[in-house]
Amino acid sequence: MNKTIGSAALLLCAAYSVAADTISDRASTDQVEMVASDDPHMRNAFAKAKATLDDFLQLYRNPKENIKWFSVKVGFSDDNYTEYFWIESFSENDGQFQGTIGNEPRLVKHITAGEAVTFEKSEIVDWLYLDTADNRMMGNFTACAMLQNTPPEEAAQFKASYGLECDD
Repeated sequence: MNKTIGSAALLLCAAYSVAADTISDRASTDQVEMVASDDPHMRNAFAKAKATLDDFLQLYRNPKENIKWFSVKVGFSDDNYTEYFWIESFSENDGQFQGTIGNEPRLVKHITAGEAVTFEKSEIVDWLYLDTADNRMMGNFTACAMLQNTPPEEAAQFKASYGLECDD
């Protein structure tokens, strides 16, 4: 389950376009897609994640037994690109966050997969965790935004595969 969920979580790690059959295919091979910086669905996803970030961080600080795999998404810029990464094994110390880059950068070359990074709360654009009691992925608003531009049957299959709930 974690490998499958991890792939879904990494769906939108970078602004990079790769051809694959379906959104589930791209997720299972950790591929990513180009998203315009003014995409209204993605802007809404970022806003929703920021609006609910304090609740997520409270749960992270005091997790329930069935809540696992906390992760946050942060963007890093290089030249004309911003690439978004899920930060794994993150921690918080005096308002400063640390964690490791969860996948191989494709456009931003000054960081590497597995590299330790430090970031501010204000830089977090998305979050997620797994509720193992009912195998649901919570958060991951950016994946939900991507599904807005996906054929309905593909989006439904993706949500079912990963236990992702979106406010459509």
